[in-house]
Amino acid sequence: MRAREKKTAVQKIALAHLRRQELEQRVRTLPRCSQKEATRYRHVVVEWMIAVCDDLNYSLEAELLSVRYYDRFVHFADEPIPREDLQLVAAAALLLASQFEDVYPIGARDLSWLTDDHFSAAEITAQELHMLRVLDGRLMLATEASFLCEALQNTTTNDPADVVLAVVRQARFFIEDFLEMVPTTHDSLPSDVARTAVDLARARIRREDKND
Repeated sequence: MRAREKKTAVQKIALAHLRRQELEQRVRTLPRCSQKEATRYRHVVVEWMIAVCDDLNYSLEAELLSVRYYDRFVHFADEPIPREDLQLVAAAALLLASQFEDVYPIGARDLSWLTDDHFSAAEITAQELHMLRVLDGRLMLATEASFLCEALQNTTTNDPADVVLAVVRQARFFIEDFLEMVPTTHDSLPSDVARTAVDLARARIRREDKND
């Protein structure tokens, strides 16, 4: 009993820290310059990033971090990013997120191949270092994945494992769909997005069960 209470207390402390973090990491400044090309093609770029994460079995946390790194780099860049360099920035964000989060990170050569060799491994690595400088080394960010467990506990209590897995898959789809449409520098909080995604997933699964 004491072990369970201790675990619950630790979880509450961790959750409180994440909630502070998601507020502190909000971008409260205007972009440093106009990013017309990046804004126009963001949906296409993020869609490609999500597809890469799916192909390479990125963890959900690394996937969501990569999109945040991309959005923040665009926001804080001192110069407009030309259309032809957007995929390079995206590849660098994917590399940085994988190296930061995953146990077995993806390599620059693999990402180069996924750009159809349009960008070399050396170019992607150089862009990653530039991104790290622009982000000022601030890589520890709260994401929707950070709050997914809490949202699941609040909505899937006593559900069988197959139902919980189905909710997770659907929630991930809704989160990815939202990120394709809305930049992570927007005011939306990761905890709110995660909770809404789980609620929508749960509602869809219940509707499908009724139809069956």
